[in-house]
Amino acid sequence: MTLAKKEKDNKIVKATDVTNYNKKILEVIDELEDVFMKAVYCRPGHYATNNIAFWTDEFVKQLIRFIYNLSALKSENIGDVLAQFTKQLDDMNYYLFRAEYFRNEVVASNEEVSPPEFLMTKLDKSMNVQNKGIDYIIAAIIKVFLPTVREIRKKKFPEYVPPYEFINNNPILGLKSVVVHEGEDADNEESADDLFLVRMLYYRQMIAGRLPSTSYELNKSNLEHLHEKNRQWRNRVDAIKNGSFKEPSELTLEEKKKNVRDNIAERKAYIEEAEKVLAELENETEDSERDLLLTEMQTSFEEHCLTVDKENKRLHEILDKLVGGGNARNYEVKCTTFLFPVHIMRFGFR
Repeated sequence: MTLAKKEKDNKIVKATDVTNYNKKILEVIDELEDVFMKAVYCRPGHYATNNIAFWTDEFVKQLIRFIYNLSALKSENIGDVLAQFTKQLDDMNYYLFRAEYFRNEVVASNEEVSPPEFLMTKLDKSMNVQNKGIDYIIAAIIKVFLPTVREIRKKKFPEYVPPYEFINNNPILGLKSVVVHEGEDADNEESADDLFLVRMLYYRQMIAGRLPSTSYELNKSNLEHLHEKNRQWRNRVDAIKNGSFKEPSELTLEEKKKNVRDNIAERKAYIEEAEKVLAELENETEDSERDLLLTEMQTSFEEHCLTVDKENKRLHEILDKLVGGGNARNYEVKCTTFLFPVHIMRFGFR
């Protein structure tokens, strides 16, 4: 069940709700039995959810400050700021769509040459999309593994139990088997613990084999790097507080020298690479033919943007009022389709 469906009376889902919801689910995932935890980690949406959980609140905070500053700061040329921000948004919109378009083309092309047994199901494809909600991913994983789990239970865990003597003679396994004869009470605490351990053993054998171990290790490593990088980041206010932010004039002499050396090295590398490209171009005698796939992508991008403009008039009205709210003392804005649901309310612009 998604967060939006959980809310009663069509309550607006705030960015804070999204952050808290994702953080709680991620905490639960890390506490799951190892095999099920790995099943979620192997999905790209898990990585994306971790990033969303970290950046959502900060994104809203910075957006509020930016919109407020558009009307509150009087000395600077806000027009120049809007120009720069708008151009960056335009670039991001184009390259977001471009990456999505070519990724889909590559997937479709691979499917055309792949044997049927290697083709992903519709459910697998959906689970491997980065921007799927973590709750959806978990529900899909349950749906995928449920037939296997039901089959295990139906057959009463056949042929997968290691010999009882082997288990009891190898305490390193962390298991202990107790034979419960027919007619005996199997509901005592000790038997229940044994059944749970055996069940986990079966799940590990039946399900873990279907998970790509290399994918899990890679995703885990990438996630640890992401967490470390996010922890090190500080917004300007926090960086000023802890003294890590310095204007160029505040740097020490050695820091200034190091920055200059790094800049020189970076520019030299860029010039060397540019000279190689130029040498290759000098050998060309005519322009390259127009890339038909690129043309199709750009046509699709144009159609996509026109559709967005046409179908989001309400969103346009909301943001139009929000950005132009310099003359409004106090008003409420509800935005439900902006990247993820956000509720921005009662800004007292002056």
